[in-house]
Amino acid sequence: MGTKQVRFWNVPYRRNPYFTGREDLLTRLHELLRSSKAAALTQPQAISGLGGIGKTQTAMEYAYRSRADYQAVLWASAATREALISDFVALAALLQLPERDLADQGVVVAAVKRWLASNKGWLLILDNADDLEMAAEFMPLASSGHILLTTRAQFTGTIANSLEVEKMEQPEGALLLLRRAKKLAADAPLEQATAPDRSLAEAVVKELDGLPLALDQAGAYIEETNCGLSALAAKTSCSGAASCARSIPNPLPPPGRFPFKRWNRPTPLLLSCCVCAPFWTLKPSPKTSSRRGLLKPVPCCNR
Repeated sequence: MGTKQVRFWNVPYRRNPYFTGREDLLTRLHELLRSSKAAALTQPQAISGLGGIGKTQTAMEYAYRSRADYQAVLWASAATREALISDFVALAALLQLPERDLADQGVVVAAVKRWLASNKGWLLILDNADDLEMAAEFMPLASSGHILLTTRAQFTGTIANSLEVEKMEQPEGALLLLRRAKKLAADAPLEQATAPDRSLAEAVVKELDGLPLALDQAGAYIEETNCGLSALAAKTSCSGAASCARSIPNPLPPPGRFPFKRWNRPTPLLLSCCVCAPFWTLKPSPKTSSRRGLLKPVPCCNR
């Protein structure tokens, strides 16, 4: 890792203090991006996997760990074309490009691409790039910087090399859950957990199929409701919890920002819905389907 100070930085999330594991993946990602350092062209890298598997969190952790290696760490949402255009316009302002105030957004986007093509020492993260062909339109044709995508696409073709994010194994998942629930300090090893807590946490990991987003929200639920690991383990064992956890779509709020506080206290309905939001499927509300981000919760099971 370098020691220089990053000049341009627009990662939209704070570093996750509960980020756990993924060391092999981060090391491999670093090796792949840096191995072509002397090459004229750098192949984009993609982090691929299911929704809720931790792609965005892994990309974010890589950005924070590697920020001193770059003069610019740039982040853009690739969930839609509109989001990409909007974020590239914001990048033009960040980079202080002469075209930043032009009304023609196509010209502004082209200016950002030219900056990427003509500068070195930058990292561009395109988050939620499920439509890889569309995302590729916003990449420079040739560059000496690094491009990192997060995507649910199984095949990246010639657009990018791909590293798959796997589900968490029970020890790793249990550590994330216990840290997020404040049963362990954020930097504490699993060995410091009590035997009952570790056993219950591993049972929850098994029921939630090792999905980090579900585990993070389960830990947040324990912290905010003080329901305890045993109560959570009982709830996650209800029929359908794991299958509902696997149905989590992209994009969702980053861990720690799910709106639990809309409830002043746990209600019977809340407690009966498999620990609330992590195990709900989400679908657009008929009245708000045209407004991105407004979703209607659908309980995954009843008890």
